[in-house]
Amino acid sequence: AVQYRIYRDTTPIDTSGGPSSRPAFDSTDADATTYSDTTTRAGETYHYRITAVDRADNESRFSGQATVRLQDPAPPPVPRGLAATVETDGAVRTVRLSWEEVSEDKPAGYRLYRSAQGLPDTSEAPLSERLITGSTFTDTTAEVGEAYRYGATAVDTAGNESALSRVA
Repeated sequence: AVQYRIYRDTTPIDTSGGPSSRPAFDSTDADATTYSDTTTRAGETYHYRITAVDRADNESRFSGQATVRLQDPAPPPVPRGLAATVETDGAVRTVRLSWEEVSEDKPAGYRLYRSAQGLPDTSEAPLSERLITGSTFTDTTAEVGEAYRYGATAVDTAGNESALSRVA
């Protein structure tokens, strides 16, 4: 072999038509035993196959497939503008929370944290077991006579959580 051709796709590569049925993504010299793809994006899945090519440009069958899912190590931006409004109706107290939605890298959702003693802490359980998908939440568990501090985080589809917002 004088060259290796690299084939890449975001779906599994169909080998039924052979390598001549699709364009190669890239190629390397035959002495290369590794390849670095520098055009990938975090959060995507890529499928690779290679072929060997001789001096007459005859190409081998596809190799076995290698699949890579790139993790996204970066958390989303911190939610801004967290505000709390208290509503009391007799013995029932609710706190309506709102914030500005994160516009960059649309998050999968948000988490809200509450503390009656000091600042909220993301090591504690969030107010909702599920991610909050909008930019508002009503805390119906707030007790009359208790002071609370709230903080919000954004969570992306890879599960990365932002830093805590300013406290409301």
